[in-house]
Amino acid sequence: MMIKSYEEMSVGVYCAIMATLNEEGASEADKMLGLVSALTGKSADELLDEPLEEWRAQNEASAFVREFPVPHKVQDAYTLRGVRYLPTLLERKMTAGQFIDFNEYAKREDAENLWAEVLSVILVPEGKTYGRGYDIGDVQDAIREGLCILDAVALRAFFLTLCGRYAQNTQHSLEIAMRRTGTDRKERRKMLRTMRVQIRALLACGAGWRALMRWLKLPEAAGILQPQDPSASS
Repeated sequence: MMIKSYEEMSVGVYCAIMATLNEEGASEADKMLGLVSALTGKSADELLDEPLEEWRAQNEASAFVREFPVPHKVQDAYTLRGVRYLPTLLERKMTAGQFIDFNEYAKREDAENLWAEVLSVILVPEGKTYGRGYDIGDVQDAIREGLCILDAVALRAFFLTLCGRYAQNTQHSLEIAMRRTGTDRKERRKMLRTMRVQIRALLACGAGWRALMRWLKLPEAAGILQPQDPSASS
């Protein structure tokens, strides 16, 4: 069955499409072929062997990717591969490990491609503590396979805001603690400067709907594509 809406699109399919559309040197025809391939689950060769009318129908059905969808609301829980995952929605429930890992991903140049990695910081198996007693790799695979991209962008935007607040509060607490312990002023300034850089890196990404628009790159990337005759593909 072909994916015909963002509601049906998983994180893995989204990433596959973006990789195709961002491929350097690829022709517009090749990109369109890759897009339809990701949406249908068919190989490029299978698509090229199809009747022209069938290709045109699938081509037209892919037009939804050029439009911005209505965002999802963050849910209290998500079930993937039969496992119930709880998103971290409160600052007091965030662990230092989550904040550090999320911040590390946010600083990477390829952060926009690390959907499963980032979301595996946010979604924790019910009854578990982040990073303890389960395989993060299994979580990432489940996210790629089963989490809707609209849920993904909502979670990413929400957690980004949460991390921003956490960083600001941490900076304030750190400053007080260093004063109480008599930390050298020069060292204190250095540590606080580092913390401020981290905060700016997080808050610069925006929040809420603005953050969703920042992360959902597909409409912009696909907007340049026009319906293609498959014979134009190399």
